[in-house]
Amino acid sequence: MARGLPYDEARAAALRKFGNTTVIREEIYRMNTIAFLETLVGDLRYGLRILARSPMFTVAAVLTLAIGMGANVAVFSVLDSVLIRPLPYPNAEELVALHQDAPGAAGLANAADGLALSPSMYYTYAEHNQTFQALGVWTSGTANVTGLVEPEQVRTVSVSDGVLEALGVPAVAGRWLLAADQIPEAPDPLSLGFSGRSSTVMLSYGYWQRHFGGDRSVIGRNLMVDSRPRQIVGVMPKGFPGRQGGTRSDSASGI
Repeated sequence: MARGLPYDEARAAALRKFGNTTVIREEIYRMNTIAFLETLVGDLRYGLRILARSPMFTVAAVLTLAIGMGANVAVFSVLDSVLIRPLPYPNAEELVALHQDAPGAAGLANAADGLALSPSMYYTYAEHNQTFQALGVWTSGTANVTGLVEPEQVRTVSVSDGVLEALGVPAVAGRWLLAADQIPEAPDPLSLGFSGRSSTVMLSYGYWQRHFGGDRSVIGRNLMVDSRPRQIVGVMPKGFPGRQGGTRSDSASGI
């Protein structure tokens, strides 16, 4: 119109130069997020209609997806807890697991476990240790607890002096297990003289709550474990990894 063309002729010339407006409008619409969502909804509706026509195939497909996703979640959970997530202890990067080998010791060692650790070996390592701040060993097992409401078999972890110190895990009630607790027949009142066994025990948080209602006065009381009295000296914190629902003591034998 600025060049002197009438309105109708100017509009027709502009449209010819601009191109196909419908195609351009559709292109802009496809670039819009709303169009993507509409396409997604349409694809979902189409997929649901196809699945509704073949119920057996649908069930098989859903079960396959469920098993696959469940397996992936399980594998990721294991990898996350073992390889990715740090250990729930203070300064976990400083913890070291020791493994001893005995090349040529046929009959004493195996490929899976190496050389078994004897008490004398442990005491030798502990006495000559100049590398680690704390050194300890542990083993899991079961024990029978009597004298409460009814007899109960519980899962246990036997730990030596140094394990809790190395992990940096404080007791939520009472105290840690001490070196004196693992000496059999020691004059210390915490050791009642059972040969090869400690007379002290720590409770897991769950066991403490279930059987004693979280009562802190339980510290100092005796608990019959495998028909032997054990003095309760402490309670492990809530969520402490390991065997839950049982008791813990510091002897290489017993609980």
